Amino acid sequence: FTALIKERIAGTLNTSEEILGSVDGVELAESSEALVRARRHLKAYEVEQAAYLTFQLKAQLESLKRQGKEADLALRKIKEIVADAEGMNAPFVRTADLVEKAERAYRFGQFEEVLDYAAQADVEAAKERDQSIGSMMKRFEETLVKARSEGTDTRTAERLFERAREFFRAKKYRQAIATALQSEAEAERIGLQQTMAKQAVENAERKLRALGVSDRAAKKAAA
Repeated sequence: FTALIKERIAGTLNTSEEILGSVDGVELAESSEALVRARRHLKAYEVEQAAYLTFQLKAQLESLKRQGKEADLALRKIKEIVADAEGMNAPFVRTADLVEKAERAYRFGQFEEVLDYAAQADVEAAKERDQSIGSMMKRFEETLVKARSEGTDTRTAERLFERAREFFRAKKYRQAIATALQSEAEAERIGLQQTMAKQAVENAERKLRALGVSDRAAKKAAA
């Protein structure tokens, strides 16, 4: 009977050792020491002490491994959000600072702190995303207002910008920025066309006047 118990304890210790090796970046000196003590008790046939240490260690390590997986998933998720923001040229400064703290806590195996920082970062990212992209949208709108005040026909650009607003309200941020950029490009294109057309008319008028045509006749002929 004792041999069976020893075999079971030894198997559990082996499992615990595997868990110890699978949890990366964690300070596990205390757990490693407990593993050594349990094996020492087992070797000395002190089965009760070995069993107590073994199953206590197993429970602690399984809990640690579970927390580690949760922390790793939460950290990956928030890092993806930050990377996505950088891809949209909308860096999240406060969120990035929280991610850095979470990564530091992860390296020390402080998984509860990792989850806490990740939760804070998730909330902060939502705030920074709305603020940053909202500021972008405002700049795009100001560009349209300026173009319109300069005489550019911005109707097509404004329709595109209204669509960008709809994307923004639906929290489809990439689509919102892409469509706002299209709107800005359209306004620039129309503005350039109008400028070129105006310059062409002015050049034609100058040539006609140089040929002795009156201003009124030159304007009418160049129009």
